[in-house]
Amino acid sequence: MKILIVSYVFPPNAGGAASLLYNLCKFLPKEKYVVITVNNEPSIRNRCFDKDFTLDCNTVRLSTGNYAFNSLFFSLKVAFKGISLNKSDKFDCILAVHPSIFNLLGAFILHKIIRKPLVLYLHDLISTSRDSIKRAFWDIIAKIVLLDSNLILVTNETFQRYYARKGIKTEVFPHCIELFDRKIVNCIEKSAKDKIKIVFTGMIYEANEDAILSFLDSVKKIARPNIEIVFATQTQKEYIKNFGIGFLPKEKCFELQRSADILLLPLAFKAPYPEEILVAFPYKTLEYLNAGKPILAIAPKGSFLEKFIRNSGVGVVVTDPTTENIMSALEVLSDPEKRKNFSEKALEVIKNFDAKIRAQELYTLLQNMKNNMRK
Repeated sequence: MKILIVSYVFPPNAGGAASLLYNLCKFLPKEKYVVITVNNEPSIRNRCFDKDFTLDCNTVRLSTGNYAFNSLFFSLKVAFKGISLNKSDKFDCILAVHPSIFNLLGAFILHKIIRKPLVLYLHDLISTSRDSIKRAFWDIIAKIVLLDSNLILVTNETFQRYYARKGIKTEVFPHCIELFDRKIVNCIEKSAKDKIKIVFTGMIYEANEDAILSFLDSVKKIARPNIEIVFATQTQKEYIKNFGIGFLPKEKCFELQRSADILLLPLAFKAPYPEEILVAFPYKTLEYLNAGKPILAIAPKGSFLEKFIRNSGVGVVVTDPTTENIMSALEVLSDPEKRKNFSEKALEVIKNFDAKIRAQELYTLLQNMKNNMRK
C-alpha cells in the first residue's frame, strides 16, 4: 500500500495542520508514503518555520512562484509532479489534506488523470473566498471534489453532522499526537498565593481574536497582581507587546506549555465563518492536553470545542465572554486542588489521541478502502 500525501503545509512548518501531519507521518512506515508540499518560503514569510521540526521521509517540495494566482499554479504543479512520481512509485491512493483548497484541487486533478482513489482529510470546513464571485466559483469546485472523493475524513462528530446535512458522507478520524513521556510533565501545583501563569501559544487571527480581546480586557479589569500572562505567537499585535514573546520553536513551545498553570484556548464569537467555528477542533487542544495542564476555553455555546472541554473534564469553558464569567472561571482555576484534578484528567484524555495508534488505524483504513474497491 503506497500513499501519496498532498498537503500545502508540512514540517518544518510548525502550524497546527503541519504539526498533526508530523505526528501522524512519524508513525507510518516511511517507505509507504511520499509527500508533496510547498517549499519553505511561505513558512519563513509567515514566521512559523522551525528548522529542527523535521521528518526523515520522502518529501517533494514545490515552489509557488511570485506571480498572480500562484496558489492555483500550485494545484497544477501538484498534478504534474504526481503524474511523474506515479510512474515509479505506483501509488495506491492519494491523501489530500485540508486546509488549502488548492492542494485539494491539485490532488483531484491528479486523481482524475491517474485514476487512483482520492481520500480527503479535512481539518476545517472547506471555506473559500468572501468575494461573492470567487466564492461561487470555489464552492462549485469544492462540491465537485467532495462528491468525487472515495473517502472523506473529518476530525469530530459535529463536523460529520455538518456535511451529513449536505448529503455528504464522511468518517470521523480524530487528531493525534505523540504522547510525552510522563516523567517530563510537571504536575506540581502552586499554592493559591503564588503567581498563576496563563499561557497562550499559536496564531492570533479572526478565528480567535475577539475571545482573546475579551479575556485580556477582563484580566485588566480584575487587576489581580498574581496573574502572569505569556503569549507565544508569531502574530504581531500592539495589545500583546508587554507579554508577547514571539514565535517559539516546537520544543521551546512545549516547555512553555508545561510550565503554565492554565492554558488559554479561545475561539471567536464574531468570526465571519461561524459554521467553521462550530466544528473546529484546534490542534493546540492536543498539545495543551499533552502538557498535562488545565484549559481555560473561551468558545461559543454548542461548538464542538465547548462540548469537548466540558464533557472531558479537562478545564473550564466560558461561553459568554463577559468579565464576570471570565473572572468566575479564573476563580475556579485558581484553586490548586481543582487544577490538579483537571491536569490528571488531561493526561488520561490525551491517551485517546495516541499518534502511534492513529497512524496504524489510518493505514488499515486506507488498505480496507482499497480492498473494498476491488470487490
